[in-house]
Amino acid sequence: MGQSHTTLVEIGKNFTEKTTKTANGTFCWLVANEKAEKTVLLVHGVTGNKLDMVVVGNEYVRRGYAVYAPDLPGHGSAPVLGADTFDALGDWLSSCIKAMGRIPDILIGNSFASGICYNLVTRGLAAEKTHIILACPTPRVAWSSRALRAAGGLLPRSIGTAAYNSSRAINTRVTYLSKVSDVSPKKWLKESENHKIPFIDAKVGNHMSMLLETDNPYEVVPPERAVQERITVIFGTKDNVATKRSFGRMRRLLPFSRMLIVPGAGHILHFEAAEQIADAIS
Repeated sequence: MGQSHTTLVEIGKNFTEKTTKTANGTFCWLVANEKAEKTVLLVHGVTGNKLDMVVVGNEYVRRGYAVYAPDLPGHGSAPVLGADTFDALGDWLSSCIKAMGRIPDILIGNSFASGICYNLVTRGLAAEKTHIILACPTPRVAWSSRALRAAGGLLPRSIGTAAYNSSRAINTRVTYLSKVSDVSPKKWLKESENHKIPFIDAKVGNHMSMLLETDNPYEVVPPERAVQERITVIFGTKDNVATKRSFGRMRRLLPFSRMLIVPGAGHILHFEAAEQIADAIS
């Protein structure tokens, strides 16, 4: 018999979709267990969407947390921000937290969003009570990812998006990114890729990803020791998006932070290591 599998959409039924409009922007969320005393804010990676975070979110619900998972600007249901700096994205995240109406006990940035969280921290905008998890951060990006982004940037918007959403491109990304032998993470990744076809805009993703080259958020003065001690960094041993030097770079930047390695996991930790992420801060 094959392994049982629960889809993202099925897990997402445990969440409520909400939209919050403020003077600082419109925020689109999946929310669960709102009455819980402890809160976690989950921010997905570039070209993803809030549905990606329901697996990790569900793990936090089981641990008694209220869970908030917003769409990044220009992703899912959220309007485009057109940010040209990580400071602008950090300001967006700060406004997002204010729109949430609660100070998160845990803030998690996944992949590209780790850079947004790091920007928030280094600018002193994260609350003292908030623990930060940087999941598969990308202070340096693999040449293959840069090449794919550059190729997509040369194409007209409609053609680039169509190419990005083609079945061949989706299957290539799933094969490239999936590393663990479990059935569900690969199926979740493919489901996510197909789910976002109606709203994804490859140009938005390319524009945001390019900021890692033009405005790298990790090339600033690291936060002080007391702040570093509230940060946990998680990598998978088979991550082929963040370079092999990324872990060493994060260790040098944050010598007083906790560093966790997930054996056998790749870059999609939100699917391949959801329990480890949820267990990272007890």
